[in-house]
Amino acid sequence: MLDAIGAVLPFGLAVALSSIPIMATTVILLSPNRDRTTVPFVAGWLIGIFLMALAFTAGFSALPRETNPARETVLGWTGVLLGVALLVLAGYVWRRASRSRQRSTPKWLEAVGRLGPVAAFGLALGLNVRPKAVLISAAVGLAIHTTDADISGALVALAVYTAIGASAVLAPVVFTYTSPDRSERMLLSTRAWLAANSAVVTVTVVAMTGVLVLGNGLGRL
Repeated sequence: MLDAIGAVLPFGLAVALSSIPIMATTVILLSPNRDRTTVPFVAGWLIGIFLMALAFTAGFSALPRETNPARETVLGWTGVLLGVALLVLAGYVWRRASRSRQRSTPKWLEAVGRLGPVAAFGLALGLNVRPKAVLISAAVGLAIHTTDADISGALVALAVYTAIGASAVLAPVVFTYTSPDRSERMLLSTRAWLAANSAVVTVTVVAMTGVLVLGNGLGRL
């Protein structure tokens, strides 16, 4: 179990450092609909993180668990392909950001504050099918499988991964409701900083995750 938990920790951090969910959270918390949509959005984000990783974990569990050269080759090449895909994604995000001068919250993200509870829940779920989220979820499933964790160990590792991944969305929510007088300034500054630096954060996190997954894959070949 501890091996599985240790294997998913860096991926949980990578999900936590996702700028779009954090920016969406700040928009919701600053909107008049805050009390109606915050909980559905957070619930959708938590459920989406868990279910996406669970799906890949279940998929990889279909692979044989007996250690043999063929299994190691399959796992190794899967890791290599995932790592390369993450690095390609990082390059794409960097190239797109270098061509754009967007330094404010995207207009579609501003509209999040006008969503109702059901739409906010659906949006949070949908954010888990972005390329970055899908690739990281696949890496989580692969990492858990390579530790040979049993079902209970895998579920505990997924729970830890989900908690870490959702922490950066939960933190501003908790701060807003525990310190409402100070929260607005913090939310505005966080949103402005992310609007200006989200591409750098995304590229750094995705590239580092890609190198980690690629290295683990190569180590099995």
